[in-house]
Amino acid sequence: MSGSKLGFCLLHQVDGGIDAGPVVAVREFLYPPASRIPADFQTVYEKENLAFLADLFSRIIKKKTAFPITSQPEYLSSYWPRLHTLSHSWIDWSMPVDDLDRFVCAFDDPYAGSQTLWNETPVFLKKSLTDSSDGVFHSFQYGLVYRNNGRWLTVAGNGGTLIVQSVLDADGKSVLASIKAGDRLFTPNARLEQRQKRVIYDPHGLKPTR
Repeated sequence: MSGSKLGFCLLHQVDGGIDAGPVVAVREFLYPPASRIPADFQTVYEKENLAFLADLFSRIIKKKTAFPITSQPEYLSSYWPRLHTLSHSWIDWSMPVDDLDRFVCAFDDPYAGSQTLWNETPVFLKKSLTDSSDGVFHSFQYGLVYRNNGRWLTVAGNGGTLIVQSVLDADGKSVLASIKAGDRLFTPNARLEQRQKRVIYDPHGLKPTR
C-alpha cells in the first residue's frame, strides 16, 4: 500500500521476540517498477531469496563466511500486524484515487480482491489503474460507475478515475458485464469500521474471535 519498492533478504537467529534475533546475513534489493500486486512481489522475492541462499551456502562451503553477528537496533524497528482479506479489504471510496489504486492492488492475486457493495451484493475488485483524462469529480460522485465498455469500468474517484478490469462475486465469477453505467459501488461505514479491528493468528491460522 505504501508504494515502496525496497526489499531485503534476511537471515537471523530466532529468539523469543517477533523477528528480533541478531542478524547473521542480509542483502537489499529493488522490486522492478512493474511490480504492483502481491503476486508480482512474491515472484521477485522468491527469486531474490533463492539467489541470497545460494550465495550464502556457496560461501559456507568455501569457508569464506565468518558469520559476524549484528544486533538489531530497537530504535529502527517497526511492526505491522498481519492483514486478513475478508476483514480488511473493504474500500473507502473517499480515499485519494492513487491511494485507492494501491489499496486495490494490495489485495489482488493471489488474494480474493478488495471488497465493496454493488446493488447490496459484496463484490471483489482486481486489476486497477488510475486515469486523469476525464478530470476530477465531486465527492458525491465517488464510487459511481460512469462507463462500462465490457472490458473495464471507469469509476469516479477522489482526484481522478479508478479503472477496474475485474469484478468478481463471492464464487469468483465475473460480474463486470452486468454492472451498468450509473450504478454505484459503495461501502457502508460499519464495514469500514470493521477494517480497524486487529485479527490474531495462531499456529493453526486465523484465531477465531469471541
